[in-house]
Amino acid sequence: MERTKSKKTKTRRVLVSIVLGGLLLILIGIIVYVAKTISKAPDISEVNITQPIKANSIIYDVLGEKIDEFSAADNRSYIGIEEIPTSVIQAVITIEDSRFYEHHGIDIRKILGAVVNNFSSGSLSDGASTITQQVIKDAVALEGNSLEKKIQEQYLAIKFEQLYSKDTILEYYLNSMGFGADIVGIEAAANQYYGKSASELSLVEGATLAVLTERPTYYSLYTHPENNWEKVKQVLEQMEKAGYLTAEEKEQALLEKPYERLGEGLQQLLEGAPKEAIQSYFVDALYKQILEDLQTVYNISEIEAKAKIYSDGLQIESTLDSRVQSIVEKYMADESNYPESLYKIQVEYSIAGVKANGTMFDKKVQSIILNSQEDIPAFKEKQLEKWHIGQGDTIVSENLITMPQPQSAFVVTDYKTGAVKALYGGRGEKYYHGFNYATQAKRMPGSTFKVLAAYAPALNEGKITPDTVISNEKVSFTIEEGGSWTPLNWNGQYQGSYTITQAIANSMNVIAAKVLVEQVGIDKSFEYLKEFGFTTLREEDKTYALSMGGLTDGVTPLELTAAYATIANEGTYLAPSFYTVVKDREGNILLDRTQGELQNSHQVLSQEAAGQLTTMLCEVVDGPSAHTGGKIRNHFKQMPIAGKTGTASNNTDLLFVGYTPYYAATIWTGYSNPDAMPRSNNYHLDLWAKIMNEIHQGEEIKKF
Repeated sequence: MERTKSKKTKTRRVLVSIVLGGLLLILIGIIVYVAKTISKAPDISEVNITQPIKANSIIYDVLGEKIDEFSAADNRSYIGIEEIPTSVIQAVITIEDSRFYEHHGIDIRKILGAVVNNFSSGSLSDGASTITQQVIKDAVALEGNSLEKKIQEQYLAIKFEQLYSKDTILEYYLNSMGFGADIVGIEAAANQYYGKSASELSLVEGATLAVLTERPTYYSLYTHPENNWEKVKQVLEQMEKAGYLTAEEKEQALLEKPYERLGEGLQQLLEGAPKEAIQSYFVDALYKQILEDLQTVYNISEIEAKAKIYSDGLQIESTLDSRVQSIVEKYMADESNYPESLYKIQVEYSIAGVKANGTMFDKKVQSIILNSQEDIPAFKEKQLEKWHIGQGDTIVSENLITMPQPQSAFVVTDYKTGAVKALYGGRGEKYYHGFNYATQAKRMPGSTFKVLAAYAPALNEGKITPDTVISNEKVSFTIEEGGSWTPLNWNGQYQGSYTITQAIANSMNVIAAKVLVEQVGIDKSFEYLKEFGFTTLREEDKTYALSMGGLTDGVTPLELTAAYATIANEGTYLAPSFYTVVKDREGNILLDRTQGELQNSHQVLSQEAAGQLTTMLCEVVDGPSAHTGGKIRNHFKQMPIAGKTGTASNNTDLLFVGYTPYYAATIWTGYSNPDAMPRSNNYHLDLWAKIMNEIHQGEEIKKF
């Protein structure tokens, strides 16, 4: 019996020793990991937060000429902490870091609370950052995964508080915190919302702004004032408990009506017209590409990337050729290049204000197509009646934007580099980050997809040659869901047989469908389309209609240009680029799209297949049976041209995508809603040819 007990005791000791040893090893591992992570933390001894470090980011064209800049200067004004009312500072501390003046950079109690909350909720949210830690995020570039960044952030927060006073850290924070709508800093927010300096804010006004830093949309002063006010009341309660306010001062504050004092700055905000300059469609696309690339390369948030673009003094070498851009804009904006018979207008109308009963309204309707300007008064009257806005209601802002129809887009790229040389995003007055028809409009590509979905894969896989002969006889294909699908030719003719070259030149739907179904297969076709760079395709698009561009959503003119540029570039795909390099203010390269992962270069077709396609696409323009060549060659006579027209069902979309030995270019036009256009309209071919003719002035005529 004694021996048995002794054995059990020894066994327990062994197990306890193993467990303790294991825990010790884990603890040592954690300590080593933390120590190693901390050793990689950047040196903050030279980080200066005593004054805001901000500079406009400059954009240059291909000749090194400044064309624009990204600036947050109008939305970011610096104010010393001594100028900000104490009550406003206390409101911010109450919301963001209630023990700011007690901890030494990190709040252990807050961290433990976040750990418990995360464990009980089963999620991994932050929730424990102090104001000092948030300053670290803004002022210091951390590297590593999210856990390593958090460890470095907490370590550096402690070091930071050894370098700077609490007031200095808080001053930087108040001048760098975001208040929604690209507004940075409490001084800018006070001006934007209340039309006054932050030094003049009341306690409640300051609180209404401070809560924006948590959830700017949910607590929006205008669109969700009720949410904002509920949060403000909670803050005032907490301030009373913390001893910042007496009960009487709190009750007095609750009598204020801050939302009735919103100034003209907010009206501009509601109208969607931030103070940043309204920039070109090219610059809009450039901004989005840099924003995405910064997040990808440096593993940072969208907010952090945005701050870099607007305030870090970047030097952006864009791909824009200002000469080419000016030519594109000259022709595309000229009303005489669009048939009068097609003219309509698209209307976007928004209105905001206060109802007679004190409630606020914010209404908007967009993409309404009217026949003429004369229809606008009746349209507005009908909308106001629908929204129940009338006499006794106060209108704070009213905005009416009209855009001519049909809309259009144009893209020019250097297919040897992927560089976007010019981009036209839409007709009419450009407004702040307006819809870009060149990069955002997903439209039906029509017959341009025959080449990409059927003929290119079949050639590359060795299934056909340019001289392969296929019958034009009408055919029906059985589909998996039951029933059948019968492709129809645009001209209603189904006699004879055609070579692939002739089928492309004559845009024969039946032959394209036969090649896709019988030679390529839907899955293989879909794979090739993905390789060509299309990002808007869906699984539902895997149908026989791929051969004729029948899609669920559609594709953008930019991606269509890149796909045909792949053929022009001997089968090598290059992702469209709006810049070559982005440098920091010291000239160090931050982003490089001329090589590596960002360039996104890969072989889609063999050089032989790409060359055969180019030869066949030349027949579309200059072949004996070409229907396109006459319109093109009227204005652009000598330079070799390869390309393909595209017309969606009911003429809702008209396209031509083509290339020369120098450039690839796509034109798209159509109604925004989309409506059908008369079949006889080919004005887009005239436009493409006029633009490309002038772009090529002075260029040597050479063969592909």
